[in-house]
Amino acid sequence: MSVAKIWHPFDSWEEFHQGMWRKIPAQYRKQNLAWAIKFTGDHKLYGSWMRVVLKEWPISCEHNLSDTGQNRRAWIGHAAVLLALDIPEDITREAWGHLTKKQQDLADNEANKAIGIWEKHHERKTRKIHKQVGFPGLSLRDSRRGPCQVRGIGNGPVIPKYLQGNIEKRHSVNQLGLF
Repeated sequence: MSVAKIWHPFDSWEEFHQGMWRKIPAQYRKQNLAWAIKFTGDHKLYGSWMRVVLKEWPISCEHNLSDTGQNRRAWIGHAAVLLALDIPEDITREAWGHLTKKQQDLADNEANKAIGIWEKHHERKTRKIHKQVGFPGLSLRDSRRGPCQVRGIGNGPVIPKYLQGNIEKRHSVNQLGLF
């Protein structure tokens, strides 16, 4: 599924406020790493918290999971560990290196499932919005027809948005024979 990238300012991200990139004091790192290894090694528990992230952090999910150019599996995994254990992403990244290949594959499968759930929800939400708002200027255009043929309207001209409502500009452009 192709998802358009959705941007949100960093200060609206739930993971920012939770402390995704904060630094843990050295005396707590070893214990946090052990907890993160145990948590990420249990793919069922890990996956269940990935799905909690989908519910609890809608803005962060929209910002990060709509970006297909980034490692979305890593993000949802880091977010799950942060939400469940309050352990930042640098320790989660380190924990990942301690898992076996099989544990990593099982965790990746859980991440793929969570991302798939988000994509289906996002697609339904987007479809509902488009149904309510419509696609002004786009939904009526049929690329298989000539430039002046619009589906459902007949053979009237297609007037670009920047000319709509401005009679003087429209007349000057019409004189060029474009419409």
